[in-house]
Amino acid sequence: MNKNRNSSVNIKSNLIDVVPGDYFEGTVKIMRKVKPGPVIFLVSDGIKSVDAVIKDSSFEENDVVAIKGAVSERAGKLQIEIDDISKSEKDFDKIIEQISYPKRTDFSIKSERYEKMKPRFLEIAKRIRKAIFENQPILIRHHNDSDGINSGLAIEQSCKGLMEEVGINPDYNLYRSPSKAPFYEVTDVFKDITLAKRLTENHGQKKPLFLVLDNGSTPEDSFGFKSLSALGYEAIVIDHHNPVILKDGKTSVCPYLSYHLNPYIFGLDSQTSAGMLSYEMGRMIYEKYENKISPAVAAISDRCVIPETDEYIKNSGLDKETLTRIGTAIDF
Repeated sequence: MNKNRNSSVNIKSNLIDVVPGDYFEGTVKIMRKVKPGPVIFLVSDGIKSVDAVIKDSSFEENDVVAIKGAVSERAGKLQIEIDDISKSEKDFDKIIEQISYPKRTDFSIKSERYEKMKPRFLEIAKRIRKAIFENQPILIRHHNDSDGINSGLAIEQSCKGLMEEVGINPDYNLYRSPSKAPFYEVTDVFKDITLAKRLTENHGQKKPLFLVLDNGSTPEDSFGFKSLSALGYEAIVIDHHNPVILKDGKTSVCPYLSYHLNPYIFGLDSQTSAGMLSYEMGRMIYEKYENKISPAVAAISDRCVIPETDEYIKNSGLDKETLTRIGTAIDF
C-alpha cells in the first residue's frame, strides 16, 4: 500500500517495498529480540525481515505486533525506528504456511523418476523455505565426494539466495560441513550438536534444522539421528544409497526424521544421485537458483547411467569429458 504522509513521505505496509525515507505501518512477527540498551527487534512480515528499534518494549520473540515507524539505513541495512507498537491478532502462522509453498514446482527435465517422488520434493522444499522465513538456522552435512559436495552446494546456494532476498543474514543462519565417512558418524553428529547448542545457548537463536545429504539412509546412521531426535532437533535426509532395511516405505532412520527423500523408498534405485536430487530441490527452495553444470557433474561422478544424466549433460552446455574432469577435481 502506498500513500503520502505530509505530502512527502510514503507510507508502506510491505517490508519488501520499503526504502530509506519511507514510513512503515504494518503487522509483523518478532523473530529476535536483542538488548540491553535500545531494544532491537528483527521483524518479519512473512516476505522480508528488517531490524526495528525502540527505546524499550515488553514484547518478546514470536509475538505478532502492529508497528509504525520511519525507515532509515544504518550500517548498510534497513532499520525501522518504531513510533508505535501494539499487539496484533493477525494469523501470522497462516501467512508463513502460504508463502512457504514453493513458487517453482516443476523439474528442470522431464523424468518419470522425479514425478514419482514429487510430493516428497515439495514437502521438503516447503519445510526448508519455512525455516528460512521463520529465521531458523539450517545446518547442512554432506558426504565429502563430488556427488555430496554438489549436493551441499546446491542446497546452500539456494538457501543463501532466498535468505538474502528476504533479509536474513546467511552468515548467522546457514552452515555447511563435509563428512568423510559414508554415513552420519558419531564424530560429525557431536560436532553438529555442539554448533547447534552454541547457536541456541550463546546467541539466542532457534534450534537449527539439520539437513543430511548423500548420506543418512542406512542402519549405521540410526544412532546419530536417534541422538538428534532425543535432543529435540529436526532432521531431513536427501540420499540415494541403498537403505538396506526398507519395509512398507520406511527405512531404519525414518522414525527419527521429519522427511526422507531416497529413490529406494519409491521403488527406484541409486541411479538418481544425491547431487541430482539436491539440484532439483534447490530450484524449488529458491526459484531464482540455477546451476546447470552441478547435476551433470554429480551424475557423471556417481556413474549414473540413466536418461536423466544425458539430459543434464546436454543442458550443461559442456561436453562429457570436461564434466568428468570437473568431477575428478572435486573428488581429489
